[in-house]
Amino acid sequence: MKTKLLSVLLIVLGLTSLNAQDSSAKEKADLKNAASTPEVQEELETPDGVSIELLPDGGWRVFGKGTGTYDLNDADEIRQGTKDAELRAKAAISKFMSEKIKSDESVTNISKKTKRLSSGVGEKSDPSVEVSKTDVQVRLEQLSSRSDAILAGVITLETKRSPKGSGGTISVVLGVSTKSLALAGRVGQAMKDGGKNTPSSGKMGGASGGENKAEVKKAKTEF
Repeated sequence: MKTKLLSVLLIVLGLTSLNAQDSSAKEKADLKNAASTPEVQEELETPDGVSIELLPDGGWRVFGKGTGTYDLNDADEIRQGTKDAELRAKAAISKFMSEKIKSDESVTNISKKTKRLSSGVGEKSDPSVEVSKTDVQVRLEQLSSRSDAILAGVITLETKRSPKGSGGTISVVLGVSTKSLALAGRVGQAMKDGGKNTPSSGKMGGASGGENKAEVKKAKTEF
């Protein structure tokens, strides 16, 4: 009897973990699509290298970009350049969260973006939608207070290699959202509780060896 109960429990835990991972994969795809919009891309190219979106449903999305270099077309050099880019992207997010997120300029810019997101697009757009800067400030303060969890929960959305001579640069875009952070917790808990047969998340990294050519890699593995 105990054996049957244990078997049923393991099956349920495994299905829970797989369902959570399916949801995480969908949210990751949504994050990648959001990161590829012209507005976010423009913000990622600024010196800050950070883009923040406050969503109409109360959620949020945070993106960060960092760049590393490699001197030789060598596996270790490219891995280190990719790691440097990831660390710089995290550092950019951390600095923005601790120093710039509450500045008048940031609040104004994010308020305008929040209004555009809340108004919708196309025929469903509603230009009469109002967004309170006070509400935006409160949400940004709440976001800032979760900076440690945000940095711990970022995932790699894109890795781009741009050769120059025998070396080149590697840029990495990281992202995290309310949903991806919550879903990651569900996957971790389900696996911890016994979903040992679920597929593990892969790592994005720079390509190594072969010809030193331009390359863009977007994560395909599940979150």
